[in-house]
Amino acid sequence: MTGSMLVSRKLASTRVVLCASPTYLLKHGTPTHPSELASHRTVAYTYWSGRDEWEFTGPNGTVSVNVNACIHANNGDTCRLLDIQELLSDSGIGREMHVIVGQGQLDSVLHADPMGRRAFIEEAAGVLKHRKRKEKALRKLDAMQANLTRLTDLTGELRRQLKPLGKQAEIARKAQAVQADLRDARLRLHAFDLVSQRGDLAKEEADESAVRARRAEVEQALQQSQAEQNELEELLAADAPKLAAAADTWYRLSALEERLRGTVRLAIERARHLSTEVSAPQGGRDPEQLEAEAEHAAICEAELLAEVDEARYLLAEAAERRSVVALKQPAA
Repeated sequence: MTGSMLVSRKLASTRVVLCASPTYLLKHGTPTHPSELASHRTVAYTYWSGRDEWEFTGPNGTVSVNVNACIHANNGDTCRLLDIQELLSDSGIGREMHVIVGQGQLDSVLHADPMGRRAFIEEAAGVLKHRKRKEKALRKLDAMQANLTRLTDLTGELRRQLKPLGKQAEIARKAQAVQADLRDARLRLHAFDLVSQRGDLAKEEADESAVRARRAEVEQALQQSQAEQNELEELLAADAPKLAAAADTWYRLSALEERLRGTVRLAIERARHLSTEVSAPQGGRDPEQLEAEAEHAAICEAELLAEVDEARYLLAEAAERRSVVALKQPAA
């Protein structure tokens, strides 16, 4: 605003609706385009910025029309024909309110029937306004009575329906309570299952850790057993020639023992025959030589027995090692 400290700002937009009474449209026709409003009688708003120039916005853009406003109003309150008639009735001015009989009405007044004369008299006395108000009040009372009757019927119908509806509402409340209890029970059951599954999971994880630790121990023991097995196999492979030599020696000594025992038995038999002979010796071997051979055979037998014992010890030790290796292999 020029020369002012005031500032104007747009706060909101107001939509204006164009309307007309059905009687006016029947009498003057319905406009099909905004430009046709220029030939119609309109009521304009005094404080509107456009005054008598109206703008319409449509799919084809904005159209401006200069209307012929016969009345300018400064507010938007509703103004009814009845209100205008009541306002003018106090002054005696109206379409049917005549204080002075107009031209052409005298003959109708003189030749009117009693009801017509009564109407003229009431109009002249100002009673018509109150009669119209009475008729309006009676119409309102009739409409109110009809509405009251309808309301009574609806109340009775609703009361008849309240009992089954109350039963249905009670059943619905019970069903809702049962559903809430069922939902809570399901939630508790799910929570219990969740806690149980978590406990089982923790237990299985602990068992899995223990199994893994046990597996590590078994694998370590297996590695140690395999190392011992390899060591024993190496010892067995190293002792195999000795075992074979000891077995060969044992077999040879066994054969030698048998030969020695036969020789000893033969020597004892000959000595027994020599001791029992009384006659002079005949062309045989010397008894002293036989005794010397017997002593030598006994010494050889003792040496052979010692070697046999040593061979047996070695054989037993080798057999024991072989049995230990054979026992450890299935265990591994």
